[in-house]
Amino acid sequence: MIAAGFIVLSGFPVLLRGFNADISGHVGVAKGSVFIEGGGNYGFIDIRKDRKNGANKTGAAVVVVG
Repeated sequence: MIAAGFIVLSGFPVLLRGFNADISGHVGVAKGSVFIEGGGNYGFIDIRKDRKNGANKTGAAVVVVG
């Protein structure tokens, strides 16, 4: 509740875009009953509406072993 209250009271959601366009991809291999998969995603649009507050893009790298 504290974090939610901070976000609402600070006006932070007003600074962010409501949408994004990105690309995502993953590749995996299996050997017997074990597999490993790696991939990631990257957002093409800055998540902040105004560049004076910074220019951040979304993205993540993922590795899965099972």
